Amino acid sequence: MSSGSTASPHMRTPAFDSWSPLVRKLWIQSSGLSNSANEQLLLSAFHGVHHVALLSASLRMLASSIHTHVARHQRQLVEGQSNPSSDAFTHLHSITLITNTFRYEWHFLLGLRLCNGSEFLKNITHLRIHNMTVSAYCPHNLLTSLTHLALPYLDLGNDFSCVQDRGALVRPLRLPEGIIKHPSLRVVVLTVDERKWLDNPYYQTSRPNASGDSAKVAAGSPRESFRKLVQWTQKCDKRIHVVLSPRSDTNPCQEWADAARGCAPSVWEVAAKERMDGSHGAGLPEVFPKRRYR
Repeated sequence: MSSGSTASPHMRTPAFDSWSPLVRKLWIQSSGLSNSANEQLLLSAFHGVHHVALLSASLRMLASSIHTHVARHQRQLVEGQSNPSSDAFTHLHSITLITNTFRYEWHFLLGLRLCNGSEFLKNITHLRIHNMTVSAYCPHNLLTSLTHLALPYLDLGNDFSCVQDRGALVRPLRLPEGIIKHPSLRVVVLTVDERKWLDNPYYQTSRPNASGDSAKVAAGSPRESFRKLVQWTQKCDKRIHVVLSPRSDTNPCQEWADAARGCAPSVWEVAAKERMDGSHGAGLPEVFPKRRYR
């Protein structure tokens, strides 16, 4: 496994070639267009990965890397090699997008087939998007085998404090269109950045429809408010989970790396555990730390 590196190598070395087949999980974050060649080099070298985390703009480099391996495979077949390589990227089933994504960035992957003839996008079962502040696009309709999806809840513009009236839902949960109707989707995880949850009382302040004790709870207790959010989303759809991620003592890359190395549970494992033991919001304070108000 590998969590990737912020330093981009400028040339492949024998040592690099020797251990690249061992990598199963890769976080790759290019610093700009000038590093696109190195980015494609890394993706091509680590073609046995099961899970890749990358900028959405890097999907083009991923497509290019797949094309390179397919062309090589076809050339080997023409040359009559007895054991042509055919497993490049066939194990890749999970993608984490570090940044916002747009529809055109997925164009390069549409209809793209691997060396074994399978369609690449049909192999993807897990997708997490870390940021949707600029674009609310989610490519779930392109991923027909998608079973697990994670989206940043606070970027979706929901207002859960005024959606219930005497126990009845009066406003639907705001999700990218079509997600709930996706035929293979089993788990939807709404991630809540703990720093944002605590540092921005706006997310906790009740709207005009809330009153009395419930309004005070929403405004004054980030833990209780978080648990109410969990209860609401579960009433909307049983497949929906809400988790704190990333936690305030870490960042998305470190959280991902800890899970990749087996030092911490993945976001999917956290969601399943909290649903089972009811530990949603563990670690959140009962009241807002005064220093956090702006």
